Amino acid sequence: MEYGNDFDFSYGVPDGPTMSSSGSDIFSVIMTVYLVVIVAAVMIGIVKYVFKSIALYRLAQRTGNANPWMAWVPLRDLIFREILQAVCL
Repeated sequence: MEYGNDFDFSYGVPDGPTMSSSGSDIFSVIMTVYLVVIVAAVMIGIVKYVFKSIALYRLAQRTGNANPWMAWVPLRDLIFREILQAVCL
């Protein structure tokens, strides 16, 4: 005897876990924002390096330094310390 209890119904929600696709979308957004921030920081650092090097190059030329091209060396603050002290004093 069959009682007619049919529990096969649906509310229009897909079967299976859906958190994995949502989680990967959130992860993609976070990684994209992180990448944009890193690229912006690197670009700002490069622009800052170029402007500071141009300023030190001109300062070295005006003070008569024999090697003004050394302003483009990354550790230039150690090299130009005597020039900066001479100009500031």
